[in-house]
Amino acid sequence: MITSKHMKIVAASATALAATGAVAASGGAQTTPETLELVQRGKETRSKFVDAPPRRRESPGDMFTISGPVRTTSGARAGRAEAVFVQTSRTTAQGSVTFKLRRGSVMALGAVGTRGADDLAITGGTGDYASVSGIATVSPGPRETEFLLVLER
Repeated sequence: MITSKHMKIVAASATALAATGAVAASGGAQTTPETLELVQRGKETRSKFVDAPPRRRESPGDMFTISGPVRTTSGARAGRAEAVFVQTSRTTAQGSVTFKLRRGSVMALGAVGTRGADDLAITGGTGDYASVSGIATVSPGPRETEFLLVLER
């Protein structure tokens, strides 16, 4: 007869085995995220705004696109960023950004607002970035937008 004491021992053993298996499966090693710091200068960027009714003010349904080169923090050209966003409220837009870099592309999705930095989910990539996930922090400024991509594999 299996008692509650036996069930606790079986459950504890199963938990210990599962934890051991998880460590063995991962090799016990943790990978360090790859970080990319990029800058998009306003004067090099093209943008387009599509104003859906009501006109002359940001409202749900409006759309904007942004494209242009991205650079490293030292100023070297690193690739391009292409983005499209749809306004979902007066202060928030939902959309995607693709960073086209030398070693492949990184895609990010999420919401951006009017209050400083926003985090987008990195949903994947191509080339050397085919298996990435992570966070892309977008920090707009008066003359340039900074991107911090933290890539997990």
